[in-house]
Amino acid sequence: MIVIGTGAGGGTIAHPLAQSGKRILLLERGTFLTRELENWDPGPVFVDGRYISSDTWFDSDGKRFQPQVHYFVGGATKLYGAALYRLRPIDFGELWHADGVSPAWPLSYDDFEPWLRAGSCSMRPISRPATASAARRATVTRAWCTPKPTPTRSPSGPGWTCPT
Repeated sequence: MIVIGTGAGGGTIAHPLAQSGKRILLLERGTFLTRELENWDPGPVFVDGRYISSDTWFDSDGKRFQPQVHYFVGGATKLYGAALYRLRPIDFGELWHADGVSPAWPLSYDDFEPWLRAGSCSMRPISRPATASAARRATVTRAWCTPKPTPTRSPSGPGWTCPT
């Protein structure tokens, strides 16, 4: 199998594929990011653009622009500076707000839960619980995961089995 890119998508799918026993080839445009203090400093990373490629792209009118992309093993997520919050079951329902009603999702939280669990098991998210309730949720997330997740071949589930 060939996986193009080693970022959030490619890197995530490559892990269970590699444990399946199949031969996996990862293709990445970039090299390894040099380990240096600037990697950990938002100034050089986000303000100075230290790791941004020198590419020039063109828009639909032929006007040049610099796309602000990074090419490294680990993909653009290597320098991703954001947080991804896990949705709650209530987030998939109908939402009333000042401008009207946002309809419910066509899929439920339960449809995504096995994949969210797999992500928690393989990525081992790190958080600092702000409340006792959040601390309990973090404990539950840790309890879902075994030290070495076991690949499955289930067509209805992700590539990880985590005990409940």
